[in-house]
Amino acid sequence: MNQRIDALQAAAAPRQEVNVDDARQAIAALQQATKELQTAQQKQAEQVADLQRRIAAEQGERKLLSDQLGSVSARVDALASSNADASPTAQQSQKNRRTTR
Repeated sequence: MNQRIDALQAAAAPRQEVNVDDARQAIAALQQATKELQTAQQKQAEQVADLQRRIAAEQGERKLLSDQLGSVSARVDALASSNADASPTAQQSQKNRRTTR
């Protein structure tokens, strides 16, 4: 009976070693895949941070351009208003000059 048990254990032992080797290879492959995923995740996080910095800079530039456009628009309005105020007076003086000649 002990010989049969020994024979069964001996027959099962190589299978266990193969299974252990397979398990070790699978674990190594999973560890490598995990490292690759972590590296990819870090790279993605860096890209997102870079995009956020670019977006913030562009928003600042847009705000500056908007403020500058508002200032130019106010100046144009002021000039148009002063030109409109001056036009009737200028037309009246031209009429007066014509009639006095």
